[in-house]
Amino acid sequence: MVAGIATFLCVVWLEFLIAIRFQWSLTGYLRLIRPLLPFVCAAVVLRYTWPNGSSTPAGLVWSALVGAVVTGGIGFAAGFFGPMILYPGSPQGPLVGIALTGPLGLLAGAIGGAVFWAKRR
Repeated sequence: MVAGIATFLCVVWLEFLIAIRFQWSLTGYLRLIRPLLPFVCAAVVLRYTWPNGSSTPAGLVWSALVGAVVTGGIGFAAGFFGPMILYPGSPQGPLVGIALTGPLGLLAGAIGGAVFWAKRR
């Protein structure tokens, strides 16, 4: 449930930032699609995460790997695309995601996945 809410809020926030940055004015079908996009994204995330919540617990390696991939991917995307949207004139913008937030997210996710596995066990 938390994953669906987080996805909804992230998509709404990202749409808002992109619309402000590029001064998009929506016409035609885009007026109908834009409000539905966060709901569709949240529904897709819930579809694939909800049934897996009550499955058998995974092992240490699997928990650490999933935590590392998810958190590292989020950190990389935030560090790579965030500076390009917020500060487009900065030449080193994408390097933040490649050199800093991606690897730190990967490490934090692996540790978080291992701690999560240890707590559930």
